[in-house]
Amino acid sequence: GNVIVLGEWQDVGLDSSRAVLIPWSEGKPELPIPLDIKFYDFASLRSKSEFWVIEGNGFSFYKEGSKLLSVRCKDMYFGIRALYPDLSDDNTAYAVEYSDLWKFEEGSCFNLSYNVEILKDIEAHKMFIEVFSRDRLWLLSRGGVLISLEGQNWRRQRITPLAVTLNHLRVFSDQLAWAVGDNGVVIRYANGEWTTVHPRR
Repeated sequence: GNVIVLGEWQDVGLDSSRAVLIPWSEGKPELPIPLDIKFYDFASLRSKSEFWVIEGNGFSFYKEGSKLLSVRCKDMYFGIRALYPDLSDDNTAYAVEYSDLWKFEEGSCFNLSYNVEILKDIEAHKMFIEVFSRDRLWLLSRGGVLISLEGQNWRRQRITPLAVTLNHLRVFSDQLAWAVGDNGVVIRYANGEWTTVHPRR
């Protein structure tokens, strides 16, 4: 697995359902890394001392080396593949479990793909995901379909020509984003609208 270094403070990995914290200084671990550890996924950093760790069918939030929050989802069968925390809120995060999108809020977890009609046929693990706040996020498919949440309202729209595959999304703020794809397609989000920058229509 991969070793993720958190500055010069400590290293975080995941072995099945237990977080492994290893002190780290001067570019190397202070303790031997056990050979039986299988790193499962990564920590999402808010700062050097605040981070989220994926733990099988749930996650934990650490601050100053202490676990402040731990959540498990009893109906999650495949485990979390990726975690997208709301970096402004200690109690909210979104996660992808294969094709399903989950929301963790106030110590509880909800399968949005099961409960929100517009999400029932998506493959969440194939989407570009950006979380702006607890009630504002984007899911952008490689096929150019954008699913967005604004408050309590879900919206689905196509933002590219039908035959285009998107390969990367870069979000600079909640008002500026770019995406690029096959056939030289470049699209931009600004002033609340998506426009095709190249090729010109």
